Amino acid sequence: MEHRPDQTRPPSRALPAIDFTRGPVFLIGPAHAGKSELATEFMNLVSLNNLAAKGSLKTLVVGTADLRESGFKSRLDSLKKMRPGGWHTIEESRELASCLTRHREEYDCFVIDSLNQWIAALLFYGVGKYSIEQIENQCYQEVDEILSWISSFEKTPHQNLLLVSSEVAAGLSPQKSIERLFREVVGKLNQRVANLCTTVISVTAGIPVVIKG
Repeated sequence: MEHRPDQTRPPSRALPAIDFTRGPVFLIGPAHAGKSELATEFMNLVSLNNLAAKGSLKTLVVGTADLRESGFKSRLDSLKKMRPGGWHTIEESRELASCLTRHREEYDCFVIDSLNQWIAALLFYGVGKYSIEQIENQCYQEVDEILSWISSFEKTPHQNLLLVSSEVAAGLSPQKSIERLFREVVGKLNQRVANLCTTVISVTAGIPVVIKG
């Protein structure tokens, strides 16, 4: 029988102190570096601290992966089991800004996991249906909308926002045009999100390091 390591992070690992009331928080790092697990830990800490002071917070996790892709469902199921029972989770792999706008007034805390999976779903949805130029234009329209939504959190300190994305710029340039476009869009999106967020945390091997804020 294949041995599968424990998918949770060590509970004794100290987390850096993050003040979510100052603005959005951005977690970025390589794939399977522990970003999603850390996102749960950080936002759970926010909820527990607020519970002691003012009462419970309503938290929404927005997953963006295309559930038709092999292996995603089991991964997402394991992440859901880590989250507190009172949190709500929805899946939206395309119209992310519209989805978040609909739920804006219903929740106190938002976790978006992840931006890179969202871009992948947007791009590959159009493959075989539209030209690469049409796919690119539509994708950047959605990017502009989500950036506008993120920037609005500067005026709402009573709400908490945490975003997750992967760093995709390392390695050789892909041969396929759609894969090159994916790397380009995610790279540019990550830069703009990092600029908008008050705190940026780099995650490597499960270790969070604050690089902004």
